[in-house]
Amino acid sequence: MAKILFLILNTLLFSGSILYIKNTVKPFDLLDTVNKNHPISKEFQDYQRKYGNKDTLTIAINFKRNFLKDPKAILKIDNITQDLEGLSPTFQVSSLTNATYYTLSNGLFKTKYFFDEKNQKLSFEKNLFKSPLYKNIFWDKTKTISLIYLRSNRGPGDLKKAISYLRSKKEIHLFGHGYFQQIVREEGIKGQILAVPIFVLITFFFFYFVFKSFKVSLSSLYIIGLSYSATLVFIIFREGTMSPFGSLALLISFIMALSDLVHYFYFKQKPFKVIRPCFYTSITTMIGLFSLCISDIEPVFNFGLYSGFAVMVSFLSTFFILPQVSKIFNVHPKKSDFLFSWGANIYNFCSKKKTPILLLFALLTTFFATQMRDIKFKENFLEQFRKGHSFSKDADFFRKKVDFSGTIDILLLKNRDDLLSPGFMPIEKEIKKQLMKHPSILNVQSVLNIKEDLLFRSQLSKENISVLDQFSIFEPLLPSEADESRLVITLKDQDSDQLKDVVHFINQTFQNNKLFPKIKISGYSKVRFQIMNFLFTTFYGSFFLSLIGIFICFLFLFKSLKLALIGLIPNLLPVIFISGIQGAFGIGVNFYLVVLNCIVLGISVDDTIHFLYHYDQEKTKLSEFLPTIAPPLCMTTFLLCILLPFFYLSAFLSFAQVSLFLCGGFLTALVADLILLPSLLLAKKS
Repeated sequence: MAKILFLILNTLLFSGSILYIKNTVKPFDLLDTVNKNHPISKEFQDYQRKYGNKDTLTIAINFKRNFLKDPKAILKIDNITQDLEGLSPTFQVSSLTNATYYTLSNGLFKTKYFFDEKNQKLSFEKNLFKSPLYKNIFWDKTKTISLIYLRSNRGPGDLKKAISYLRSKKEIHLFGHGYFQQIVREEGIKGQILAVPIFVLITFFFFYFVFKSFKVSLSSLYIIGLSYSATLVFIIFREGTMSPFGSLALLISFIMALSDLVHYFYFKQKPFKVIRPCFYTSITTMIGLFSLCISDIEPVFNFGLYSGFAVMVSFLSTFFILPQVSKIFNVHPKKSDFLFSWGANIYNFCSKKKTPILLLFALLTTFFATQMRDIKFKENFLEQFRKGHSFSKDADFFRKKVDFSGTIDILLLKNRDDLLSPGFMPIEKEIKKQLMKHPSILNVQSVLNIKEDLLFRSQLSKENISVLDQFSIFEPLLPSEADESRLVITLKDQDSDQLKDVVHFINQTFQNNKLFPKIKISGYSKVRFQIMNFLFTTFYGSFFLSLIGIFICFLFLFKSLKLALIGLIPNLLPVIFISGIQGAFGIGVNFYLVVLNCIVLGISVDDTIHFLYHYDQEKTKLSEFLPTIAPPLCMTTFLLCILLPFFYLSAFLSFAQVSLFLCGGFLTALVADLILLPSLLLAKKS
């Protein structure tokens, strides 16, 4: 009866969790990572209120020939436009078949449609092809690519319907930050779907191989699933989405549950040998992670909160729920001598070679520490996926065929009447001329384009400018409520180094010319770069705060400054190793790699406390407890190093990088705990 009740309750629990997540989750939005009251967020909210183009989806339809002369091509554009408008009332679609252009003659203003819907054909003045205002707006320079723009007021989540519809069409390419965020969410789910069955299978057979019991394997998977699900529901409940930091907190949930389970079953016959050190590891790791919650940076705060919660749930599940499960289903592992002899061999090796070992580790640490100085932030959202991925193909198409990979805005801060004046036109021309000197800038669109169009098709005068202003022609670039004019800079790439160089170049250009007005650089690309760079600098500050918290825990636990310092060394070594590798090979630290050090620190602390607990609390000799503590430490690390590389199968390149670095960090932590730490303790004793 107890077994049936247990199965029913857990079926309801997991089913309810799945339904809740399915109905609640929404796409991740990078701007949610910054507190709404932060200056970066406030500045962008003001920009968005005036110009509102964050979630613009640019759609390129590729035709084999000049589509402007092909009635079937025009009808295809019109059908897609109407279909998109019908998908959601919040969609604002702009294309060649529903957009208007203006005519101005003798002070009379008129708007006309490019597309004659009655006769189903294009009907506009041919001189518009040469107009600086409409250049590369709805057609490219070869006239083989038609561009459609879709804007949504509800954020990236609302674009899902449009993206699904457009993917069913041939020769269509998409570009936009909302599109990227939707792809990140989809690939995150695909990664979980791909990895979870493999993880379950390998973990099942691993526990069976070590403990010779199918019941041990099944109960282990149950505890891992329970910890994982509880953490996932907590993340979705708090954020309503799955951010990259939330995904990594789930990884910590898996790692900590795995570590606790290996120790629990290995020492099940002697529970006092495992519950106390596991309790200490959980407390220490939780304090280290919860210390990140002091930060006012939302992702740092959330990562600390979720990871600390995951550690707590893993411990409680393993040591309070698992014993009850073991009683109900009669779970009894068979003690394995797997890796038992390694501990004795390690002790003999360290006792004989402690001086060379310490010297070697000192040299390696010095080398990798010197390489850390070359670490820098580097990010390009256009290159986050493998070459064959649909997003990568779309990004390459826009870069090579459309000469477009995103924009950055310059806001000219000047009196609105002066900005509208024909007399300001020479300065605008000089600004454009100077900006176009940078190799990463492909085009500059501004009020100048409208003035040049007016000069080209009518007459440039204050009266004509006033007429256009009354009909809000200038509004997208010159808001009626603000004394500022917007320059939209088309960029060659979204590489963070290039973006940083462009921002520096723009600032220098305007500072060096006294005739140029004051400026403010804005736009989603610039804000994204600010957020990424901000996260990079603040996360490392929070990491050191976490390290201090762990050191204080060591002091409290071992009541010895020497032992606390010795315990800190093997935890720093993996961090130095990973950072040194990144610096030595020029691997830029992006949005996802920045949390690596916290994850590696968490597992390193776990192993170190298990080791030092037996040494300090039980006063056991190294030669006696190394053979018993080495196997569970090795088993945990080996299993993780078997599982994590499967993330390399993901199309998301950052997941692949994270998995490989974690394997390297965990192996370094194991070597540090089993070779360096015994050598340090032997040296201290001698």
